[in-house]
Amino acid sequence: MEKKFLLIALANNFGSSVGELVADDAGFYFLNIDDYIEYSLLDGDKMLVKCGKDYYLKQELKSIVDCLGFEKTLYYCSYDVFINNQNLFEDCQKIYIALSKKQLGKINDKDFVINNIAFEDRDLALRKICKVVESEFAVLKIFANNIINIVKVKK
Repeated sequence: MEKKFLLIALANNFGSSVGELVADDAGFYFLNIDDYIEYSLLDGDKMLVKCGKDYYLKQELKSIVDCLGFEKTLYYCSYDVFINNQNLFEDCQKIYIALSKKQLGKINDKDFVINNIAFEDRDLALRKICKVVESEFAVLKIFANNIINIVKVKK
């Protein structure tokens, strides 16, 4: 069975960009699960309003299960998608792209809006669940190289 890798970060644009670099270098297809869900559901916000939360979550679940069947794929997902669907990712090697609060403040990631308490809780939760990759500098290529070493060894 092929090993699956899932990247998670608290800054989605940064994490997804690192994932694309890693996948390209390691010879994997890259899939951002959040983007796949959005694409699959077409208009998720409207679905949520018209069909209700339970139906929306059922459709989101189907999308995640579907994409996890892709071959030779490196996955990325947001904290929320991961935490709300942890059981679906049991077969994946989970890698947390850990940025400090200071680093997060320096990168321009419009998707990163989180208060200090939420940051501490989320950071701690991911550190307990995932293999952690850190760097002194918030540089895409440094993180990508560190993750490539993990992915290529386990491949």
